[in-house]
Amino acid sequence: MLIKDYLLKRNITEHIQAEYGVYGDLNNRVVIPVHDIDGKFIFNKYRRSPLSDEGPKYMYEVGGRGTLYWYHKVKDSENILILEGELEVLVAASQNIPAVTSTGGALSFQPEWVDLLKDKNITILLDNDKTGGEGMVRILDLLPHAKI
Repeated sequence: MLIKDYLLKRNITEHIQAEYGVYGDLNNRVVIPVHDIDGKFIFNKYRRSPLSDEGPKYMYEVGGRGTLYWYHKVKDSENILILEGELEVLVAASQNIPAVTSTGGALSFQPEWVDLLKDKNITILLDNDKTGGEGMVRILDLLPHAKI
């Protein structure tokens, strides 16, 4: 399976794959370029091959850290979704829906991101599991005006 086809099957358009620079590497992993809040490339995050269940699902390059994924693309939007996962942000982008996520997972929303989102209409849509629920509570503590 080509990564391009895997992403299309997940409803991530070719246009968004190209715009966001997402591609498959020689190990059949999804390569997800990560940028800082100003749009400067800082590291790649990797999702293991969709053909394998072995090893960690996500890996980072050296220097990888929790970052507000794709904020620089949606910072001028009035309404922003906070999702759980970069691929979910790409699905939203494919539907012209502004969204961000933490590259560190559901529990890694950082207090320094509050000022970036305080004047936005925020809706939180994390996974419907224990970690997603805990992540929503954490974000609501930091952004009490957000909706779930």
